[in-house]
Amino acid sequence: MEIGILVALVSAFTSSLRESIRKHVSSDFSSVEIGYMTQVYGAVMLAPFASYYFIQSSITFTPELILALLLSAGGVLSTTYIYVEAMRISDLSVTEPLRQMTPLIVALLEPVFLATDFSSTVFAAALLVAIGSYILVSDKGFKAPLQNLKNRGALMAVLVAVIFAVLAIAKRFGSTNIEPLLFTYYTYVLGLIGFWIWKKKKGESPGIESFMRKDVATMGTVTAVGAVI
Repeated sequence: MEIGILVALVSAFTSSLRESIRKHVSSDFSSVEIGYMTQVYGAVMLAPFASYYFIQSSITFTPELILALLLSAGGVLSTTYIYVEAMRISDLSVTEPLRQMTPLIVALLEPVFLATDFSSTVFAAALLVAIGSYILVSDKGFKAPLQNLKNRGALMAVLVAVIFAVLAIAKRFGSTNIEPLLFTYYTYVLGLIGFWIWKKKKGESPGIESFMRKDVATMGTVTAVGAVI
């Protein structure tokens, strides 16, 4: 239980920090540019660890695994775009606690779709993530997110939480024969390709100076760390 509490608190901290930085940089970059730069940092930082697991393990790309990877990559594209737009519309103290409902949704849906036993420990850790996000970003009281559910930005944050929950279950279903970190890395690579195509179509191309900004580098680093927690 102690490990679950620690992971929950670290997860809540890294997630809230990442979203705070993303909201900050959203005034200078589009949602697609933010997604692209985040994927670049993640793919680069996780490459050494992914290489180790790739050498050590034998991977069979089953139809289930391929489908799960494609769904995860599609989820990265959609949720990044939707959530950055949500943060442009609503205050972070409203959107972030709602987005952090993902672990709670997963804890409730997993026993239904994966025929696993309900874990009170997992649920308690998920609850801590949600509570932690409230403590870290809420400056308008605990009722602020629920009071703003009719707000378009808040509804977009709820949609992101649901998409993340579905994708988490899909990942569990499709990645039984692959290291979780390798799955995460492949998702980063596919997401990177997707955002690269998307930004090309939009005529956007952040320069090297954009990647070197401290806030962008911190955002990319925190995102990569959070992805493997």
